[in-house]
Amino acid sequence: MHSMFDLALLHSGELSDATIICEDRTFAVHRSILCGRSEWFKAALDGPFVVSKASSVTIEEIPADKVWWLLEFIYSGAELSLKDAPGFNSSIFVAYCEAYELGDYFRLPLLTTGVVTALSEQPGPSTSDLQYTMDPFPTAQLTAEYTYAFFEGVARAYANNCPAFRPLQRAFAVHTLRQRHIVLVDPGFTECLGDEACFAKDVLLELLKEQYGGGGGSRLTVPEQVPDTGQGDFGGLLPGWDSAPFTTSENGAPWQAGSHFSMGNNEQVGG
Repeated sequence: MHSMFDLALLHSGELSDATIICEDRTFAVHRSILCGRSEWFKAALDGPFVVSKASSVTIEEIPADKVWWLLEFIYSGAELSLKDAPGFNSSIFVAYCEAYELGDYFRLPLLTTGVVTALSEQPGPSTSDLQYTMDPFPTAQLTAEYTYAFFEGVARAYANNCPAFRPLQRAFAVHTLRQRHIVLVDPGFTECLGDEACFAKDVLLELLKEQYGGGGGSRLTVPEQVPDTGQGDFGGLLPGWDSAPFTTSENGAPWQAGSHFSMGNNEQVGG
């Protein structure tokens, strides 16, 4: 485990033996800590072409605030703290993508796996992310701002076709299924889902794994990724999937496209 003593060394600069230059800022760092926790820094500070042990590394194209956040994470190994983090997008979903990109670039498995876990377990929409109508009956829908922010993150995650980004993409699908009782009955969300075919397929695959991948009974072999046919639908994979019921609540109640779902106290949401 990383200690707060390490973080104190970063903040004070004491005993530093290397520097990192980013934009107009210079950070005093410790070779043994960075090289021991990041393959990228190990190559940059202690690789075969490093001439001086008092090396300086210049990082370009990454904001200094992000680099400082990254250094604090490396030194402390603390839980992710991206809400209102300087240098990161205000959308938590885009910020997760940015943090994952840092972890992939600087070869920090602790960061990439931390992002996947945090995104998968990210709490669902808060009351401020919902708007309510009474026509023709009480209905809760996601705000356009929440939906836009979420799919902005999805688009960023799926913009990179590198296999290293599959865990991030899958985390978005897992998060969606965890919040299915809210998001998969929301017309704005499902409309955006239809525009993101690869993501929609991943959501469906995670649903199939959940429904048929458990112990006992017949098992369904589900591929890790479904080739994109360019048709933007699931007909070839699962005919009639639009009318197939699937669990949308903790009590196991099924939901079908176009039906209402219960939120307790005899309240229903749906169109």
